Amino acid sequence: MLKYSFYTLSIRKFERDQVEQAEESNLMREYYIKKLKLKNDVTDEDLVTKLQNKQQEMIKKYSVLDQLEEDPEIFAEFNKEKKE
Repeated sequence: MLKYSFYTLSIRKFERDQVEQAEESNLMREYYIKKLKLKNDVTDEDLVTKLQNKQQEMIKKYSVLDQLEEDPEIFAEFNKEKKE
């Protein structure tokens, strides 16, 4: 009886986890489709490609700030101007 209860609870927990993961996946998909202003019938592969492209755009946009932060002279000059 104890084995049966354990297995039953384990299977139910697994099923519940699977349902939760599917719901999260669907919510994330809907969010990214709305955020990127895409059509609802976009395939998963196209969605991932669009997300990667957007990520690369953001990296290019903000990489200049990272480079400035790495250069101590420019960073010190910026902080000096900011204090004045």
